[in-house]
Amino acid sequence: MRRTLLAIGIGVLGSMMLVPRGAGMEMYERLPFFVSSSYAVAWPAFILQTIFVCVGVAVLVNLRRPRT
Repeated sequence: MRRTLLAIGIGVLGSMMLVPRGAGMEMYERLPFFVSSSYAVAWPAFILQTIFVCVGVAVLVNLRRPRT
């Protein structure tokens, strides 16, 4: 459980490093969350991106290696 939550936290931080900027689902550029830009954060795209990354890292962390 701790390993999964740690991976999800790292996934969220990684997702925040490439935040889509633009209007709605139209993305004009990708910048870190803390960098100001002339475009606003595209919140629907950012939320979908973050959910996808979190589910992906949670699945990858919990895959079991076959024992030999």
